[in-house]
Amino acid sequence: MKRKFSLLYILADGFRNLRENLSLAVLSTITVGFSLFILAFFVMVFTNLHGVIWQWADRTHMVVYIKDDALKDVKSLSRALKGMEGIKEVRYVSKDDAMRLLRKELEGMEGVLEGIRKEVLPASFDIRVKKEFVSPEGIGIIAARIKKFPWVEDIQYGTEWVERFASFVRFMEVWALIIGAFLTGATLFIIANTIKLAIYSRKEEIEIMEYLGADDWYIKTPFVIEGTVQGVCGGLLAALLVFTSQYILSLYVPEHFAFIIENPFSTLTLTGGLVVAGFVLGGVGSLLSLSRFLRV
Repeated sequence: MKRKFSLLYILADGFRNLRENLSLAVLSTITVGFSLFILAFFVMVFTNLHGVIWQWADRTHMVVYIKDDALKDVKSLSRALKGMEGIKEVRYVSKDDAMRLLRKELEGMEGVLEGIRKEVLPASFDIRVKKEFVSPEGIGIIAARIKKFPWVEDIQYGTEWVERFASFVRFMEVWALIIGAFLTGATLFIIANTIKLAIYSRKEEIEIMEYLGADDWYIKTPFVIEGTVQGVCGGLLAALLVFTSQYILSLYVPEHFAFIIENPFSTLTLTGGLVVAGFVLGGVGSLLSLSRFLRV
């Protein structure tokens, strides 16, 4: 019962301290809000860019040329390819289709096609691979398996494009991880030092509590409560800043760049994530500040 009473007292003390130090609490909340806003906006922009980059993966395709003596059984050949791991889509390109595509690509220079019959062009399968196989290794594995079919004349695919694409994705993800870690660390540092101001402003109160023999958790808990409350309020402020900045930027950003500032998450998910992040960072920041101050 005594423990329960002490816990209720500590909770009440934490909220009382917030009221008594309202200006400092508001400053801390604004600091947390802007820090989380910057972090959230970075995550949104990176997620949108990452999604667009992976849409480029649809450009990655393989062309499998078919021997003429196997054209009688195209449907079974197509089923065999579709059943292979890593293949997303298979489209048959007949000799007629190949001739039409060639004429389209050489539009205005039809003279070079005089005397060329469709029979000399090979039929083929245009294959698109799944996202997880868009890498030099993944494409190589699929190509090696397809080459084992006796009806395959040749295989072509953009090895150079795949290598460049995979390298660019790795480069972007590494830098996103570095920048994200830096922003998270900076956010935690700012929050911890902002909360430390509140602790120093009540240095005498803490010293008296230590002198009277108060337990560490008894001293820490009100500050942790303050930090988490400020963190939650900062998370809500960050969400408001995100939605407001989205609206303002949408008025000035060109339409073909509008995807960069779109919210890739639902409103509830983004707001909830920022509130949870504020709660965690506020609590951790309080504990870090207290540990340095109390040397415990």
